[in-house]
Amino acid sequence: MTAALIENGRTINPADVRLVQDGRILLGAYGISAPTGPNWDPTADLASKIRTDLGYYGEDGFSLTAEPGDNKRFVAHNEDVVIDQDGPGTWAVAFSGIQRSRTLTEAYFDTEVNATTGSFTLTKASVNTFRDLVTVGISGDDVIITHYPRVKVADREAVQFGATAINALGMTLRAFRDPILGYQVRQWDTTLIEVAPAAPTITTTVPATEQAAAGNVIISGTGFTGATSVKFGTAEASFQILSDTQIVAVMPGGTVGAANITVTTAGGTSTAKTFARS
Repeated sequence: MTAALIENGRTINPADVRLVQDGRILLGAYGISAPTGPNWDPTADLASKIRTDLGYYGEDGFSLTAEPGDNKRFVAHNEDVVIDQDGPGTWAVAFSGIQRSRTLTEAYFDTEVNATTGSFTLTKASVNTFRDLVTVGISGDDVIITHYPRVKVADREAVQFGATAINALGMTLRAFRDPILGYQVRQWDTTLIEVAPAAPTITTTVPATEQAAAGNVIISGTGFTGATSVKFGTAEASFQILSDTQIVAVMPGGTVGAANITVTTAGGTSTAKTFARS
């Protein structure tokens, strides 16, 4: 995972990236370049102001809700359902209590803010501007990056002018299918990556170099859990897994001479260990 997505005193200067509670929200103009995977680095985008860091999640974080499209249900004359299908629908992303900023204000009111005076003018209450949204969640070395290439503000919490709420905005963004990228939402989640086990290794055997047919051979090494095959040369041997690092096998019958040992697991087959049948 890229170090640029981590802060909290671990691998990046907190002055460069604001992160609270291991999460961040990045908002940009519609049509900008998409994240490329779990090692995506937003540093250049933030420096060039292509994307703006909205800062942090509130205590309740944010919610991603599926909203299926209209249902198509066709029934035959005998009342059997012939077709029952939902339309593509959209996804909705809801935030509560995000700290107010110029970028967030522009999205909320669908307007432009004068960065010098902090002023803006409202001529409508609707929102028509599409934007690009990226949310990041971090836990230890795992990261979940979610990209919404074409979002628009759908619902907004009321702006409360009070002692504690004047600097917070809450809203729901609806994600639409991007005609260029072809998706509504794309996510990279390192917690879902399945790491294939390593191939087993053989380090030593007892006896060390040879054994007669029907004799036991204790094989030591690594990655033996779940072993599916032990061979002496091309001959399959009966065996018992004692632990992840040890197997006891019975030398199968055959001609005297080379009978190199291999162990096979889901991770692959070990390099052959030189051995012989006496």
